[in-house]
Amino acid sequence: MSLHAIPAEERAAPCESVSRAPDPRLLPYVVGYSAFRSRPGSAARHRILPLTATTVVIDITNGSGLVTGPRADFTVDASATWREGVAIGLTITGQNIRATGGLVV
Repeated sequence: MSLHAIPAEERAAPCESVSRAPDPRLLPYVVGYSAFRSRPGSAARHRILPLTATTVVIDITNGSGLVTGPRADFTVDASATWREGVAIGLTITGQNIRATGGLVV
């Protein structure tokens, strides 16, 4: 769960990210989580990568959020813009696969 998206356009400075395994009590529901920061300090549009997990993205700099469902291909969505926050990957137990497949909210 360390990489859920990459910048949609080339930027002068790279984004930063760090990931961690979930607390053992969350293992039935969470694949992993990561923190991220876009550089320089402005929000960046992102290309959401193909993943088998529903991913919850929370931008702590502007209070916005995004939920992406499992997908077989990448996508660039107008709402996939964030600056600094956390991403949480959910296991199949922690998600409703029919409700989130291919979803970007």
